[in-house]
Amino acid sequence: EDQLQQAALSSSSSGSSRSPGNSPKQRSDAAPRSAAVVMVDPTAAVIAPQSSLEISVKFLALAAGLHTGNLTVNIRHGQALKIATKACIQEACVVPAVPQIDFNMISIGHTSVKQLQLINTAVACRAQWAIQQLEIEPPTCPRMLLQCEPSSGVLDPSGTFLTYVTVTGSCEGSHRLLLQVSSSSSRGQQQQLSQQQYVEVLVTVAAPKVV
Repeated sequence: EDQLQQAALSSSSSGSSRSPGNSPKQRSDAAPRSAAVVMVDPTAAVIAPQSSLEISVKFLALAAGLHTGNLTVNIRHGQALKIATKACIQEACVVPAVPQIDFNMISIGHTSVKQLQLINTAVACRAQWAIQQLEIEPPTCPRMLLQCEPSSGVLDPSGTFLTYVTVTGSCEGSHRLLLQVSSSSSRGQQQQLSQQQYVEVLVTVAAPKVV
């Protein structure tokens, strides 16, 4: 007489750093950490003798790092099966192509524009980014402002983008300004941009003089 085997699947996962010795040696009864979620479909099925069943496993990482887990297949007429899962997740990071922009010399009251290329270093996920000017203590000139257009956006995996940096010669002299590029993995919702990169901006403003 043919017998049917019924299998029920459950999953557990945890996140940890790459440092050795951090993994527990035995299973804990505490609630699993929320750094990652492993989902299976279907979660229960009946498999006929000498047949097979394809199961879809979806891994959702909520934080960067090394994530490990287990899939447990509970079989009604047999011993439970354990399937180990592991994934290493890297946070997306948008970096400037150059660490410095030098506008050289401009006349007071005039403006100058230069391009700044941004690069998403992640190969598997999109990245949200934003760029803004930071105040330097002591400020070289409170009126020396930088404008970036556009100042935020989303970059595709391994994508590049050009933003335009504009400076206006408001104060005579040599000035050192600073831009901050912030980014984080894009998960379709507003979130804190945790990665920061910096671009130094140099400009000398001169006033015409007749001697």
